[in-house]
Amino acid sequence: MHTASIFKRLLSARFREYLFKMNKSINNGHLLFFLIIFLATILSFSKKHNYDLQEWDESRNGVNAYEMLVTQDYINLYYNHELDTWNAKPPLFIWLIACSYKVFGFNEFALRFPAALSTILFFILCFYFIQLFEKKIVAFLTCLVLLSCKAVIGNHIGLTADFDSLLILFLTASTLFFFKYVELGKSNAIFICAVFLGLAFYTKGPASFVLVPGMGLYLVVKQQLKLLKDYKLWLALGIYIAFIFSWMIILSFFGKTSQKSYYNSGSTVETMFYHDTYQRLTNSNFDQVNSNGKTNYLFFFEVLDARLNLWNYIFYISVIIGIWSLYKFRKNALVYIKNKANTMTVFSICVVTPLIIVLTLASTKNFWYLAPTFMFIALITTKGILYLAGKWKKVKIVFVLLFLFTIARHCYYLYDLPTLMHAAFTNNEILKNKKVVVIGRLKQDLLLYLNWLKTEINFQPTTENYKAEPGALVIFNKGQPIKELPFKFDLVQDMQEYWLARVIAEKH
Repeated sequence: MHTASIFKRLLSARFREYLFKMNKSINNGHLLFFLIIFLATILSFSKKHNYDLQEWDESRNGVNAYEMLVTQDYINLYYNHELDTWNAKPPLFIWLIACSYKVFGFNEFALRFPAALSTILFFILCFYFIQLFEKKIVAFLTCLVLLSCKAVIGNHIGLTADFDSLLILFLTASTLFFFKYVELGKSNAIFICAVFLGLAFYTKGPASFVLVPGMGLYLVVKQQLKLLKDYKLWLALGIYIAFIFSWMIILSFFGKTSQKSYYNSGSTVETMFYHDTYQRLTNSNFDQVNSNGKTNYLFFFEVLDARLNLWNYIFYISVIIGIWSLYKFRKNALVYIKNKANTMTVFSICVVTPLIIVLTLASTKNFWYLAPTFMFIALITTKGILYLAGKWKKVKIVFVLLFLFTIARHCYYLYDLPTLMHAAFTNNEILKNKKVVVIGRLKQDLLLYLNWLKTEINFQPTTENYKAEPGALVIFNKGQPIKELPFKFDLVQDMQEYWLARVIAEKH
């Protein structure tokens, strides 16, 4: 036998062995799991260092963390050298940004690192959670749906330095251990659930409670109200409440108050619970931007349309399939509910439904308020896809094509994020360690960029009483009528939304 023929046979045998091992790895879920981690890492850290800061709430969080390091006050938040009476949330996320600043310096990457890391951990947790109670392919496809849209890796959640990436990580962990407590009989899991709810409170205050009604609804639907007699459940509730009171106790000893409170409130606790929670939900005049006094009953559908990148239509089909399945079992709905194959679906519906109803009726609503439910919505979507694929094999091809389209579209969205402000301010030698006059509104992103440059800011809301000094550096918005400026100047730099100018002389 020729040497070439022997080599081909050996190569063929090794290739078959490789394919066998690869297929076994896929069946075990290991390859799928690591592929999700790889994709989540790539997308989460995409352009982390060079796309422009978002004014709300990313830049404010960045300023809070910067001034926390400057003041060495790790309890009270500061904004522009004054107590921040607008942001009354506990400071866990701000602490993480401050730590990131210490490691990576003052830049966009450091600001966004905690959110990116939280996002990756969320996908790890999401895969682990679902594969405990479903086939691994369900966990894999659910994560793929979330990776190919802006539900998690999007503005104000995983893409920016906002509270919600860390919040959904902790809330997802809390639901996992609650599920273990109810479905797997692991009685001590309820304590871990309570700890994660407590960490969620230290991240975004009362928002930590948003999935608790859904957990309660699940106990009702599954006829598990007997668990209310379990003393461990009540001890867990005590642990969660202890987290809340621990923060109040810390504030009672170390909290500061200001005479210039944004909400005219007497304390941080009042701001957090009354103004930032109750008023936000019930007062139609609380947020003039996001509420107009009318109830938007299409809020849920608008959010899905904006964040799910075409998967919302598959979700609607999946819901219709679910309703039809319930209709078939209408004479004995418990058969459907108690079917182990439907356990995660039933849980997802229970978790999602109360929050959708509350937010639909709320006076103030933003898309990121629904972020904790996106994993469960994606799971329902995936279950619908697999049901259709079982009926019609061509659906698999449609799914693959839809995924390729949505992931390409999402990658383009990430690639096309604006970078002009970043380019204008990063390592700007003209402004670094200099004095500058800012005329007009001092936007939060502008303040953070200038803080990172260690620029000394002289803020002038108007030019009415400003006496210009020759040679002074001035930043003003491009919308400012140049004729109204009380000085002659040379333009030094185009800074996207602003002009950087140097004063020549006062106008007479």
